[in-house]
Amino acid sequence: MIRFFYILFGIFCSYITSATEPLSALKIEGKRIINYGNVYRGDTITHNYTIKCNSDVPLIIKEIQRSCNCTKATISKDTIAFGDSAILAVNIDTKEKIGYNLINVILQANTPQREHVVVVAMNVIEKE
Repeated sequence: MIRFFYILFGIFCSYITSATEPLSALKIEGKRIINYGNVYRGDTITHNYTIKCNSDVPLIIKEIQRSCNCTKATISKDTIAFGDSAILAVNIDTKEKIGYNLINVILQANTPQREHVVVVAMNVIEKE
């Protein structure tokens, strides 16, 4: 019974913490969906997104998720002050890909919309 109480208390505390967390505003400059068209299998595709904070509350990037293990996504800084920006670098290794691919990168941040998605599209073809 005590264990159950601690679990409920932990859930309640995490809800209160997330409900009272100050929220920021995130802007992705440029297009969120980038289409590279035809690319050769084995090439590495790189795209940099600029992430900007448009709020007095610092923007905190809490997590970056990728839809594919072929993708590396890094951000130049995970806390961004008002008016400042960071670079989200997305690198995709196409050696295990063929055909049309959509690669999603999801940023989780302290914003009202908790998740922000950017997409890289490409058609991977064999070299002749």
